[in-house]
Amino acid sequence: MVKLWLTFFTKAVQFDKWGQVVEAVDIYQELEGVLTTRLEDNAQAMEAQNYRSAQRGDSGSTFTADEVYGLRKIVDSIKLRVASLEQIDFDGPTGDEMAMVRDCLVDIVRCGPEAVFPFELEKFQCSEEVDRIARFESMTPIKREIQVLEDRFSEEKDNDGDR
Repeated sequence: MVKLWLTFFTKAVQFDKWGQVVEAVDIYQELEGVLTTRLEDNAQAMEAQNYRSAQRGDSGSTFTADEVYGLRKIVDSIKLRVASLEQIDFDGPTGDEMAMVRDCLVDIVRCGPEAVFPFELEKFQCSEEVDRIARFESMTPIKREIQVLEDRFSEEKDNDGDR
């Protein structure tokens, strides 16, 4: 699981550094969606188990509170980077800083509370508008909805032509 995340992260950072914004944004958003889903699943698992059995060791399938905190910071960093790539006037983490966040992912999983995040997220002012724009769900459903509408329009046009 973590290897997959690292692969995504590495690809996103490479595209980011090469100036391939569209590809970087796509992979960052996919990674953000995967991490967010995993954190939501973890929260449900934590609710289902008591806190002590959820503390790493019993099943290994849940994250500790420190790991969750670190992973949330990574998700926030990804959102901020996507926002900075999509908006000219927004100053978010750089590609180099995202490479450090990638390394931090390994530290969070291996070192737990000893992991040190590479920068303060608070230095980037994130409005709700930026958060909405940077969210994985903000663009993808719109693209899907447009495609569905285009398909319907095309089918209706074909059906009208047959009459």
